[in-house]
Amino acid sequence: MPVLRQRSQVALSLVVLLFLISPLFAQAPALAIPATTDTGPFPTIPSEALLHQTEIQNVLQQGAGMEAQGDWGGAVAHYEESLLKFGYVPRIEKRKSHALKNYHLEIRLSDTSYSQAVQNLTERQAQNLLGEVLAKIQIYYVDAPDWSTLFREGTDQLKVSLLNQEFRQKFHPNVNKDRRQQLLTYLEKAATTAKLYSQ
Repeated sequence: MPVLRQRSQVALSLVVLLFLISPLFAQAPALAIPATTDTGPFPTIPSEALLHQTEIQNVLQQGAGMEAQGDWGGAVAHYEESLLKFGYVPRIEKRKSHALKNYHLEIRLSDTSYSQAVQNLTERQAQNLLGEVLAKIQIYYVDAPDWSTLFREGTDQLKVSLLNQEFRQKFHPNVNKDRRQQLLTYLEKAATTAKLYSQ
């Protein structure tokens, strides 16, 4: 599937690029670990902790409802507000990241100049553009960049894009469901096994 692979390489280069320049790297607040009282070999769970977990579950359910309605901006704001209230909660942070990727995609798809630029960009141009961004990351990062994490986040953004109907209609109108699923499976495997140490 040379055409699909070529287009996918262009798309992957672009979504990785767009991910890198989007504000997704806000540092998570420190995890607060509450003090516990030793009650013997079978300590009980404090009622405050149980209430905390119930509230978190309610946050996730409310957020899932917003996501189902396509209210990605509302979902992002909802999760961010919850993180400010509860501190760093991995489940909430994961859903916020997913909602943010969809929200950014929604904004980009509504930008006609972006759509035209993507459609006119060749594979070589996309790779060169990505190379320029990666080179700047290499130069300006204080610490060594975590390339494996950047790659996983970029492929995750591409998966989000491929599952978006408007994105498919604009950029992959002739790719059938089976071929798209092959690409998604490939990306899933690549994201879970890749270990990158340089750009």
